[in-house]
Amino acid sequence: MSTSIPANVPGDVHTALMKAGILEDPYYRYNDVKYSWVGYSDWIYSTTFTGRILHCKGTLRILS
Repeated sequence: MSTSIPANVPGDVHTALMKAGILEDPYYRYNDVKYSWVGYSDWIYSTTFTGRILHCKGTLRILS
């Protein structure tokens, strides 16, 4: 299954899933057990940059 939801960095997966309405409070009653799948899943954060790219001595710099 693959889905895309907004997330904040710094932040965590549980909070992003709660804000998206996918999880209820993981600390309420036995929700930590109910949502244990979150810890066993792989998560990818991604973003998009626009601007000129300058590569200088092993450092990638994005100029807006």
